[in-house]
Amino acid sequence: MKSVTTALLTSAVLLSACGGTESTLNPFTWFTAGDEEGVIITDRDGNSVVITDPRVLVDQTLSVKADKTNGGIIVGAVGLPTTQGFFRAGLVPLNNEEPVDGVVTLEFRVVAPLTPQPVGTQRSREIQVAHFISDEKLRGIREIRVTAARNTRSLRP
Repeated sequence: MKSVTTALLTSAVLLSACGGTESTLNPFTWFTAGDEEGVIITDRDGNSVVITDPRVLVDQTLSVKADKTNGGIIVGAVGLPTTQGFFRAGLVPLNNEEPVDGVVTLEFRVVAPLTPQPVGTQRSREIQVAHFISDEKLRGIREIRVTAARNTRSLRP
């Protein structure tokens, strides 16, 4: 009986170490890459450039809004790709969300469909995304820009 209790107690302690996502004992973190995944391309001059986000800019940004929340704001945007089938959309901050001349730029990026898709109606193509910016980061920001391939929309917090 004593050995069963010891075994259960030891198992419980070892399993509790697997709970955090930063723990090296957590089996779900064993096979994740430590570096960002990127694509290496070469320009005309032979210089290699690493693109860490291979998604493309959405065709247009239709609207941008900011909603105040605890600890910051949530920037929401609606984008319009050229056809249906675009996926894995997101607002990607440039310069690690550091403002340049008081402006933070978020790129509206999406993954293009692998096969040709129908255009469909505008409503069927609209994609909604959101991005959180903390109050700490907002202190140096006077404008937030969301860029797409053909336009840019801005807001002032």
